[in-house]
Amino acid sequence: MAVLRKDPAYRLPGGCVGCYGFIAGRFDITCLFKKNLVRFSSKLIIQLTKLGRGAPVLLDVELKENTLLVRPSGELDLGVADYLRNTLEETLDRGQARNLVVNLAKVSFIDSSGLGVLLGRYKRLSKSGGKVFIVSPQPHVRKVLELSGIFRIMNECPSEKEALRKIG
Repeated sequence: MAVLRKDPAYRLPGGCVGCYGFIAGRFDITCLFKKNLVRFSSKLIIQLTKLGRGAPVLLDVELKENTLLVRPSGELDLGVADYLRNTLEETLDRGQARNLVVNLAKVSFIDSSGLGVLLGRYKRLSKSGGKVFIVSPQPHVRKVLELSGIFRIMNECPSEKEALRKIG
């Protein structure tokens, strides 16, 4: 492992400066403050620690052409909403993503805070003609999405492949 050093060019959600090292062909950035882990390779993986209970949420973010693929796992609630929002905003600001595909297959719970994050990204992307797709929500998560009316403005797809095909 290379020597770790602070570098202000690598910032984690919330503006925290991390350390980085080149390990096995990828960059690992560990937040010294919150012990979050970010890996840069073909994918960006961020482990967020929920406030309060401390149950982790894993967020896998990948940019494919002009589409941001997001694969959270765990609970999308008030404890992670700010981190999720900041992470998505920073990733959208950095990349050329015009569309968003959110795979909810591994999300066990979503509340109004999580819905708010999805709606905020929808508003941002739809202003520039982008699309947002929800992929494979679990039945109880799908029920919350359905009751909220989110499927009236966002499309649901059975797979990421299908969502990417519809985006074109």
